[in-house]
Amino acid sequence: MDTQQLPKGELRFNLTYDIPFKFMFAQKGETEDLLARFLNYILELKGEQKIIKLTYNNIEIPENHARGRRLILDLKVTDQQNNTYNIELQREDRASILSRALYQYSRITGDQLVKNDNFDKIKPVYIVLLCKYNTYPDQEALRVFKLAPFKLSSINGQKTLPYEQGHFDSQNLNSYPYLKHRVKKANHSLNSLKIYLVELSKDLKDLSPDQQSCLKYLTTDFLFRHGEPAMNSKVNQTQDLNDSQQQNSQQNSKYFIHKDASAEVKKWLAEAQKRLEYFAGQPAQREAYEQELMFILDHNTAIKQHHEEGFIEGKAEGLAEGKAEGKAEGISAGRASLLPSFIQMLKASGRSEEEICTKLGLNKEEQKLYFK
Repeated sequence: MDTQQLPKGELRFNLTYDIPFKFMFAQKGETEDLLARFLNYILELKGEQKIIKLTYNNIEIPENHARGRRLILDLKVTDQQNNTYNIELQREDRASILSRALYQYSRITGDQLVKNDNFDKIKPVYIVLLCKYNTYPDQEALRVFKLAPFKLSSINGQKTLPYEQGHFDSQNLNSYPYLKHRVKKANHSLNSLKIYLVELSKDLKDLSPDQQSCLKYLTTDFLFRHGEPAMNSKVNQTQDLNDSQQQNSQQNSKYFIHKDASAEVKKWLAEAQKRLEYFAGQPAQREAYEQELMFILDHNTAIKQHHEEGFIEGKAEGLAEGKAEGKAEGISAGRASLLPSFIQMLKASGRSEEEICTKLGLNKEEQKLYFK
């Protein structure tokens, strides 16, 4: 369908989907400040660590040898100190997220140096994992992984050995200037990697009010009227809204704000909301978002199909007829579990019954079931 002739209706989405997430945070010349402040708030970056300025980087890292793997990142930026932040948005558990993060770190770090460069030139790389699923069974919603030394005989006790300048006797350390220099360099190396794992589906109550407000904003489902004039012009992001447009904006601004959130975060949320209103009125973005939903549906159906095939093959090896029946049941069950949510999203986006049936390839029985 021509993206300029999309039917008017409603658009429902949240920022855990790739298209709206990147529209919010990955548009060069438009969203650097929104992203910098978001990272400062959720990672609690202050003082020298605070991000003042961000630069977007190329997200594609080519193969490093003939049989190597090409790497495409979600969002990669560097700050004013040349520290790299790699932000990954994951809705589903498709592979070990921490192994993925370590691999990304190795490739990003390796990409920093050229032939004959000194290893001291390596700059810190911070991986930020925003996950819609849980890796750990506790209630800790935000974990930080970093390098630290342990005594071999007590590594299971999780007690670190001293490794920072402040851990050592300052009088002795000052007696050995070269050791002081080595300790500083070693500490810099250990701080070159941090992995922040944010599990968005957990209760965020133990986080700060600012962290809660920003992270819950990511998972909030927003409902917008499509095609409103106030959302169709980039200029209108900074213009005053008339009474009718203000009313629509207030209706769409139902997101969580912690009662103790800072004024800075409240301001950030208001600016982020304006950005979302702009997104909601862009036909090309809406079409891209719907294509993303279709890709997820196709992918998840295929995953469930392969899972059921493998299960049936293991349980009914040699029984061709039983395997075929089981495979069909698995495919049908997987599709049935996914269709309702996608039909709801497409309805909310203004698609007609005929368009939804065509787009999802619904058979007559499915049409009767979902469109009575």
